Amino acid sequence: YVCWANEREGRKGNIRFARSTDGGKTFSKALTLNSDAAAPPVGHAFQSMTVDRQGRIYVAWIDERRKTKADRGGEIWMSVSTNRGQSFGHDYRILSDVCECCRTTLAVDARGTLFLSYRTVPNSGPMMRDIIVARSVNAGKTFTPVPVSADGWEVNGCPVAGPSLNLDAMGNPVVVWFMGGEAKPGLYFSRSTDGGKTYASRQTLDATQHIGKHVHLAGGLGNPLFAAWDDADAKTFSVWGAFDGQTGVREKSANHTGIAYPVAAVNGNTVLIAGLNLAAREIQTFLVKMGTASSNGTDE
Repeated sequence: YVCWANEREGRKGNIRFARSTDGGKTFSKALTLNSDAAAPPVGHAFQSMTVDRQGRIYVAWIDERRKTKADRGGEIWMSVSTNRGQSFGHDYRILSDVCECCRTTLAVDARGTLFLSYRTVPNSGPMMRDIIVARSVNAGKTFTPVPVSADGWEVNGCPVAGPSLNLDAMGNPVVVWFMGGEAKPGLYFSRSTDGGKTYASRQTLDATQHIGKHVHLAGGLGNPLFAAWDDADAKTFSVWGAFDGQTGVREKSANHTGIAYPVAAVNGNTVLIAGLNLAAREIQTFLVKMGTASSNGTDE
């Protein structure tokens, strides 16, 4: 399954979906998931996707179709497929007061509880950009926002640093995010042990990182967790490492200068990482074996 946002004009676009039933050799004709595609272009972006044990596909994205000049933030909309991507139901609004420039992440546990992480924008008062993980226990029909941490980071701009969410080996939701501001900026994480009803006090992911953005938390589904992120303190480079969800990064790679926006996929103790080579403007891949300090980079 592949989901993406295409661009129509001026960074406005639609949410698209395609599937392959032959191991990725071919893909189906793309479907448009937002129902306002024929209307004048508005923002639909920062999509995320997950699949539950019944095969239902959930896609969520940040949506600006109802936004007015008075609105500080956007909304999150969702569409669901119950036939493994052959078609999707009509999209619907699930959350409001959402930071428009910070990506979302969806995950689902073995019980079918959905978790959706995002950065919030208050509808009034100081512009505190706290992290929320909303949960749904009715197959995505409704979501309850659950605050993760009251960071007190006030910013009248675009953080461009959304949280990343995954499940640990016990099925607990774990969320990683960047907090800026003057009070101990850096990457933090928190875990819930009660099905996402509450979250533990935040902990530092890696004490050496101060401007760690674009974090991606990979693994889950019985695989160990693995975090990858950008460090943009002095110069941009990517860092990654094994992560246990309780004590932070326990095994970290060397700095990969000039690589940005890393994403990872985990299979057992093997991790495939793809990042943007800023100089070449090309995707570069790295193969990492957890439990070793080495990693091999290959261009693709």
